[in-house]
Amino acid sequence: IFFRVSTWLTSAHDRQGALNLTPKGCHNHFSALASLSTALFEAPAMGTASNECSLRDEYHDIIAKEIDIGVELVDEGVGGTYFFTTRTAKEVRKVAVFKPSDEEPCARNNPKGFSDDVDGEKGGIRPGDGWLREVLAYRLDHLNFANVPETLEIKLPNRLFAKADLQKGCKHGSLQRFVRSGDGGRCKASCDVGPRAFPTEDVHRIGQLDVRLLNCDRHGGNALVQRDACGGVRLVPIDHSYILPRDAADLDFEWLFWPQSKQPFSAETKDYIARLDPERDSEILRQFKVDEASIELMHAATLTLQVGSEHGLSLRTIGRFLRRERMYEPSEFESAVAEARRPLEQGGDIDLTRLEAVLRQQLQSRCESPLKRPVQCRPEMVRAGSGLCGAEYAERSCCSEAEAEAEGSHGASSDFTAFTDEEHSDFLD
Repeated sequence: IFFRVSTWLTSAHDRQGALNLTPKGCHNHFSALASLSTALFEAPAMGTASNECSLRDEYHDIIAKEIDIGVELVDEGVGGTYFFTTRTAKEVRKVAVFKPSDEEPCARNNPKGFSDDVDGEKGGIRPGDGWLREVLAYRLDHLNFANVPETLEIKLPNRLFAKADLQKGCKHGSLQRFVRSGDGGRCKASCDVGPRAFPTEDVHRIGQLDVRLLNCDRHGGNALVQRDACGGVRLVPIDHSYILPRDAADLDFEWLFWPQSKQPFSAETKDYIARLDPERDSEILRQFKVDEASIELMHAATLTLQVGSEHGLSLRTIGRFLRRERMYEPSEFESAVAEARRPLEQGGDIDLTRLEAVLRQQLQSRCESPLKRPVQCRPEMVRAGSGLCGAEYAERSCCSEAEAEAEGSHGASSDFTAFTDEEHSDFLD
């Protein structure tokens, strides 16, 4: 379906400058360039760092040129996700990704048959709340440190879609800038590339965001590999519908299995983490009416990240502290939060002062020595019949020179280095 944006009123906000492209009344002509509130685009807590044209400005340019915009349902995934594409005489180009609230996984108008309002929750996040978390991930990525694509709140007319949202009278959801690869090709998912070429700094930046926001869905398909014209690589985190859960039972951190997560934080990343202000982040979430259970858990996770970074812990160690090792056993983070929680008669909330003391006691004992040299990102399987067995038959990895020499004494080739018992256990976990 292609439509002409210039036939709609681009009006001001319902909340924080939401982009509203729904028809208003029965007027014959609409002002296509009505001013938008700048609230949504104001600098977050530490400002913004982006030199490219904003998504709002790009839409104004499309409106001014009266370019047709197409709405295309994406085949991948279980939710109703749509590409917005522009069509000119020269090309059809993807501009943005739209996720309506009523077509999310298990929501009432899901176009792919996944509708289950009762059992569709994940981490206490209800179907229909994911679009807001997409917007919040961008708002809480201060300075665009983790490289979350620009994401806006938007409303569109029902008539553009196969299923109308009769409850809201329009399609209400998130609009995210489409991520292009600088070399002209399509961005691949990280799981289709392997972590060998991933910049350590990018892994750490995405990881700290996932820890702060307790991401329940950072699998290999939710981080894109963006290449520039010179072959350089950047990671771009997408799909944040399952951040800010009400409980921490179902966290998913794909980067735990990337060797870069075991490297120490850079001075820049440590400084950024130290400057985070969970109190101010909590106020942003309250403006968007996020429930208090999610807010206090975000505050606790940010505190955990800051204490862990202060004690020199790696991203992997902090991630494993938060994530459950076994499905039905609480993580160390959950246990620490439970220990710091006040009795029900006193409110039942988390005593953050008590939590910080518990975290310092538990995390300061986790001393780590940095790796002597970088680990390979994607282990290589040893060929069958090479004479290796057991743990020696596991994966190729980089370890210390002493370990490499020790491995050579077991009959392996001189360039073969295997996981230590601890590293092998970490990888399998």
